[in-house]
Amino acid sequence: MNHRINVSISLIISIIFFLQSIAFSQQILITEIMYDLDGTDSPNEFVEIFNPSETDSLNMDGWTIRDRSSTDALIDSGFGLKIPPLSYGLIMEGDYSIETGIYNSIIPENTILIKVDDSSIGNGLSVSDSLYLQDSTGQIMETVGWEDWAQDGFALERLRYHLGNNPSNWAQSLDSLGTPGLVNSVLPDSIDFAVFDLTLLPSVIATEATTTLLGQVVNDGLNTVEPEIIVYVNGAYYTNEFPGNIAELDTVEFELEIGPFESGYHTILVSLNTEGDINISNNQDSVVLGVRYEFRTFVLNEFIPQPISGLPEFVEIVNMNSDTVDLKNWRITDSNEGLNYGLGSVSIAMDEYVVIAADSTLVDSVPNGVPYLTPDGGFPTLNNSGDEIRIFDPFNTLIDSLLYSSTWGIDQGISLEKYYPNDSSHIQGNWAPSTSLSGFTIGAPNAVTPAIINGTLLSENIYYSPSIPSETDEVIMSIPILNSGTSIFSGLVQVSLNNVMINQSAINSGNIGDTVLVDISIGTFNSGFNEMSLSLIVENDEDENDNTGLDTLKIRYPFGTILINEFMSAPNNDQSEFVELFAFRNLDMVEWSISDNHLDPVLLNTISVSSGDFIVVLSDSNMMDILDGNAHLFFPFNFPSLNNSGDGIYLFDHTESVIDSLNYDTDWPLTSERSTEKIRQSYTSNGSSNWLLADENISMTPGANNSVMVLDVDGMIILDSITYSPIPSYPDSVVTILIPIVNAGVESFDGTFSIEM
Repeated sequence: MNHRINVSISLIISIIFFLQSIAFSQQILITEIMYDLDGTDSPNEFVEIFNPSETDSLNMDGWTIRDRSSTDALIDSGFGLKIPPLSYGLIMEGDYSIETGIYNSIIPENTILIKVDDSSIGNGLSVSDSLYLQDSTGQIMETVGWEDWAQDGFALERLRYHLGNNPSNWAQSLDSLGTPGLVNSVLPDSIDFAVFDLTLLPSVIATEATTTLLGQVVNDGLNTVEPEIIVYVNGAYYTNEFPGNIAELDTVEFELEIGPFESGYHTILVSLNTEGDINISNNQDSVVLGVRYEFRTFVLNEFIPQPISGLPEFVEIVNMNSDTVDLKNWRITDSNEGLNYGLGSVSIAMDEYVVIAADSTLVDSVPNGVPYLTPDGGFPTLNNSGDEIRIFDPFNTLIDSLLYSSTWGIDQGISLEKYYPNDSSHIQGNWAPSTSLSGFTIGAPNAVTPAIINGTLLSENIYYSPSIPSETDEVIMSIPILNSGTSIFSGLVQVSLNNVMINQSAINSGNIGDTVLVDISIGTFNSGFNEMSLSLIVENDEDENDNTGLDTLKIRYPFGTILINEFMSAPNNDQSEFVELFAFRNLDMVEWSISDNHLDPVLLNTISVSSGDFIVVLSDSNMMDILDGNAHLFFPFNFPSLNNSGDGIYLFDHTESVIDSLNYDTDWPLTSERSTEKIRQSYTSNGSSNWLLADENISMTPGANNSVMVLDVDGMIILDSITYSPIPSYPDSVVTILIPIVNAGVESFDGTFSIEM
């Protein structure tokens, strides 16, 4: 069954219209050649011919076709040998099957099919060959030669029928198997312009400069018309130009001055706009223009040439431009300008930081959102003794640089920070070692950079009036406030105890670096430790980490809160030197101490005591077994040795205030192996009349009531002073007995007495 296709009337009319517009001088044209198919070529090679006459059929009876080696006669295959005007014929191999061949569904029905007199055209078409068409007289009517210009399975098609058989007028078919009997797939459109060879002179410019856009436009179509050249910059319309009418295959050059532009990459797109041009694949071309960035678009802000082991070197830069900048193809280098230290694409807004490091070890140390980059090809090694650091934009423009040396204060693990990003990078005085606890402030404001508003509460320099307050003193707290910023500020200073604010005061700062004292009355307090919380409240303070503090207010205990009650200055070998204390109130003995006349206090352990408790400070543990179990014991490592004949005993509280003391000498009741006891706990310690030797039968009473103690209530009958009246007494006399009763205690008393006979 014949499956050859029908060509539509509209297609035939368009072909005729096109061909009629061209004057031909030849009777026959070779318009397409299939010389090399995938696999075996035979029997599918063909030569397409075309009769360009508008009126006359071409009779090819007696014609021949030959290649470089062999000649074949053209024979009728059932369609005749006459090619109608403006019609195609196909010369097929002799053994090609018209009914079942591979072109059966492609070849139009009106195509004249002609075969050669054997199984091949010539000697078989090859990848480099020539063809000659000869009429019945042997005259060569058409010839064409080719090299291997088409890939296997594609035909070689003539572009323009009215032009000669030069190589530029032939091209590979767009479709596999070609277009036998059809208009060639590579036939130019009536209107088809192409733009090419787009260049910029220069291709890199400064922000205030212009450049020249050069290019060419060729008319690949068949009609002479004028195209419109439209220029777009970064996708936005920029300008246009009309170059005039351009004839078929003519090329015109255009030249446009464009600019200036902002810094960065700019895509310059040239597009051709011509009515009727349906082939848009060749209507555009583009080039990229580089516009240099201004000096100090980015500035160096921090770097570390000598990190601790395990951490990378890094450089921090800051965008000083008002626009967002893409760091693609920017570079960071040392004194060796390495082109391999390129950065990747990342957009950086104004005042934003970028960290460029040798590896990713510190990536978790930068704040969220701060880009952390490791350059392609590695990081430039920064020498510890001195080196150069440079920033280049994508167009090799030096943007910022510095040259540092060992005199800049390089220390291991400590970065060098600029005071202000705007400062010149190459001046040593604009840099200082980081004061950050971590040794650097990677991706964050530099520690050495003063904030605009930054108040600092100097809690370590607080003092009180009086300096060592008592429980009855009204305390004034003096708090120093430092202006660590560059602007004067005002605010409030608040003092709290146990999360309850005690008082507050307004503050007006001094200039940068000045300190102002704020005096706040905070009232009276109980003896002991009072943890004060301090807050500095300043609106818009840029660093509130230094706006709070803690301070301990120490209130001294009243003199005599604890008194010395007994001491042993001359023990035997089985005894220990000791000092016994007696408490008159409940308290925590924190940071209390004791000393002899050398006034070199020995710290006592922290204990809690109640009123009426005994506290015994022993030089060693010899007498532990004889001590009252309810007493508090201390064994200080360096107990102050008490001299036998004279010394001093001083008890200090946590403020180093003397709470009790005595100085004994040979006028005091002193003897070996017996302690000296106070006759009453509440009596003044520094008076020899208030002391006696312990009962000789007891020797000492550490941790218990003294053996010679004056009691609170103690009535005593003086037996050897009783008298009688009358003397002598007679029987039946009324006898009066006079009994002297002495108050041996400290309190008055009432009582009764009885006499037994």
